[in-house]
Amino acid sequence: MADGEEKPKEGGGGCCGCCRKLAVTDEAGSVIIYKPYEDRKCTDCFFCILFLVFWIVMVAIAGLAISAGDPDRLLYANDYKGRTCGTVNDGGDMTLTKKVYYPRIVEDIVTFAQSGDPNPLNIKLYGVCMAECPALGDIVCDDEGEVAMKEAVDETGNSRAKVWSDVQSISGWASYEAQGLDTSKLKGRCWLVPLVAKEYFFRCLWQRTKEQESVAVCLSPPALANVPLTDETPQEVHDACITKRQTTTTRTEGEAQENPLISQMFDATERVGRYVSDAKKAQLVILVCGLVVAIILGFLFLIIARKFAGCMVWTTIFLCIVMLTIFTFYAYWKAGLITSDDLATVTDNFATTDSGTTEETTEEPAELSAATTGDQSTRWKWFAYISTAVTVIVVVLVVFWYKKIKIAVAVIKEASDAVRKMPLMLLLPIVSTIFILILVLYFLIIASYISSGAELTTADVAAAANEATEATTGQNLLCAAGDDGEIDTNKCAEMPSIQASYEGSSLNDTLLAIHFFGFLWTNQFIQGITVVIIAGAVSRYYFTHNKKEDLPKYPLKEAIKTTFRYHLGSIAFGALVIAIVQFIRAVLEYLNKQSAEAQKKSIVLRIFFKCIRCCLWCFEKCIKFLTAYAFIIVAMKGSSFCTACKDVIKTILKNPVQIGVVNAITTILFLLGKIAIVITCALVAFQWLQNDAQFQR
Repeated sequence: MADGEEKPKEGGGGCCGCCRKLAVTDEAGSVIIYKPYEDRKCTDCFFCILFLVFWIVMVAIAGLAISAGDPDRLLYANDYKGRTCGTVNDGGDMTLTKKVYYPRIVEDIVTFAQSGDPNPLNIKLYGVCMAECPALGDIVCDDEGEVAMKEAVDETGNSRAKVWSDVQSISGWASYEAQGLDTSKLKGRCWLVPLVAKEYFFRCLWQRTKEQESVAVCLSPPALANVPLTDETPQEVHDACITKRQTTTTRTEGEAQENPLISQMFDATERVGRYVSDAKKAQLVILVCGLVVAIILGFLFLIIARKFAGCMVWTTIFLCIVMLTIFTFYAYWKAGLITSDDLATVTDNFATTDSGTTEETTEEPAELSAATTGDQSTRWKWFAYISTAVTVIVVVLVVFWYKKIKIAVAVIKEASDAVRKMPLMLLLPIVSTIFILILVLYFLIIASYISSGAELTTADVAAAANEATEATTGQNLLCAAGDDGEIDTNKCAEMPSIQASYEGSSLNDTLLAIHFFGFLWTNQFIQGITVVIIAGAVSRYYFTHNKKEDLPKYPLKEAIKTTFRYHLGSIAFGALVIAIVQFIRAVLEYLNKQSAEAQKKSIVLRIFFKCIRCCLWCFEKCIKFLTAYAFIIVAMKGSSFCTACKDVIKTILKNPVQIGVVNAITTILFLLGKIAIVITCALVAFQWLQNDAQFQR
C-alpha cells in the first residue's frame, strides 16, 4: 500500500469471525477487490481450534483402536473356533497356518440364504486354518476330525483318502466302529476337496476348471474332405483347404447342483482373480500410462488452451450445433417427415453425370411395414421436434450470449497465462493428491483396527445331522449309504455347526462413525487448502496491474503463507459444512441398503428413499459449488467464510448468466480435455499391451 493512502476500515466483531465484516472498503468507500497480506487478520479462528480438537480426539481413537484391535482378524480370517489364522492365540502358535479353507461353503451359503438375512456380511463360514490351500482330492479335517483321522490311519494303515472313503458306506463304517474308532468325527469333521482351491487374500476358494479342445477338419475340396487340420498338418494342406468344420468341446468341472448363490460365488472369485492377476502383470503399464503420460498430456492441454482457447471454444460450439442439426434431420427422416424423394431431390442438384446404373428395391409386406413404422415413427417425431427446439435454443443463446462467451474465453486465456507465469501451481494438485492418499491409508488402517477391536465369540449350535443337512441342501449328506445305494437314516454322523464371528459393540460403531466423519472433514480440508492457495496466487497475479514492479517474485509462496497464517479457520468451516452433508448422505445410503427388503414390499418407501437421495445429491453439489467460490472470495478479500458466502450469493444473483456461461464453457472444454487425455492414455496402454511379447497369451 502506497504511503499516505488511508488504510482500510476494519469491520466490527462477530462470534468467532463468522459473519464479521472484515475490511473490504477503504475510507472513501471504494471496494477492495484484493486485500494485501499485511492488512489481513485471522478468520474463523473458532473452527480452526475445533478442527485441531477434533484431530486430538481422532488421535485418541487411533491409539485406543491400535491397543485393542487386531487387524489380522480382517486379513487372515477366523476358523470355526473363532481363532485368527496366522496369529498366536488361544489355540497356540498358528503363524504358519495363515490360509483358511471352507470345506462346508456350499451348506453354509445355502443355510444363510434360507435364513432370510439380506446382509451378506453376516454369513457364517466354517473355516479350517491351513498352511497351504488343499489340492484336489485331499482330505481336510478340523482339529477334532484330524485327531480321529490320525488315529484311524495309524490303526488301519490306510491312507487318509481310503479312510474317508470307507466310512461313507455302511460296511466300512461298521468295520471302523468295530475297531473302536470315532467314525462320527471321521464322517462329520473331515471333508473331501471336490474342486481345485485357489487362494484369494488368504482365503482358499473353489475354482471351476474349464478345458477347451478344438478339432478342425477340411470339408472342401472333396479331395481333402475330412482331413484333420492340426499343427502337424502340412501347410500346403491348410492353404489348399477352402472350407473347414471346427468343433470345440468344453469340459467344465464345477458345482453339481444348480445354485445361483454358488454360481455367483464362482463368477465373483474368477473375476476377482482375473482382475488381480491382470493388474499385477500390467502394473508398469498402468503406472506409466495412468500417471506419467497423463501428466504430460495435461501440461500440453494447458499450453494449447492458452494459445488456442478461442478457437477451441468456438469450434466446440460449432461442432455441437452441427451435430444437433444432423441428428435433427436424421430424426425427421426416420419419422417419415422427410422422405427419400426429398433427399434425392437435394442430391440430384449435385449430380453431374448419369452412371446408367440399375436400381433394385425390395419391398416389405404391408403388415410388417405397418408394424415396424407405427410406434417408431411416433417416437422419432417427438425426437425430431425436441431436437429442433434444442437446436434453435442453442443457436439463439449463442447469438445472444456472444459477448459473454468472449468473456469466458478471456477468463480461460487469463487462467492459462497465470499458470504459465506460475508453473509451480501445477504441483499443488499433485501434492494434495499425495496427502489425500496418505489420509485414505490412515483411515483404512485405523478403521481396520476399530473394526477388529471387539472380543471374538463362539456360538455352539448342536444339531443332529439329519436336521442340519435337510435344512441346508434338502439331502442328508452325512448319512451312510448301503451297498444297495439306499440311505440308512439311523446311521448318520453328527454334523458340527460351530460358527465363529466377532461382533463389534455399539462403542466400536460410534468410534468408526467418528473416524469416518474425521476422514470426510480432513479430505475436504486438504482440498480447500489447495483451492485457497491457487485462488490467492491467481488473484494476486491478476489484480496487480504493474506486474513487473508490484508483483512479488514468488506470488505462490505468498499465497501459501497467507493461507496458513490467516485462513485455515475459514477452510475448516467450509470443509465442515461439506463433510456434514456427505456424512448424512453416507448414513442415508446405509439405511437404504438396510431397508432393501422393506423397499421391495413398499413402493412408497422406495420412492421416498430415491427422492431423499436425489435431493441430498443435489444439495451436496450446491454446497460444494458455493463453498468453492467462497474459498476464492476468502483468498481475494480475506473475508470470513460466512461473509464470503454472502458475497458469492450476491454475485450469482447479479450475474447469473455470465457465471453460468463461464462454468458451462470451462466445464465442457475441460471435460473434452479429460476425455482426450483418457482416450490417449488408453490407446498408448493398448498398443503397449498388444505389441509387448510378455503380455501375449
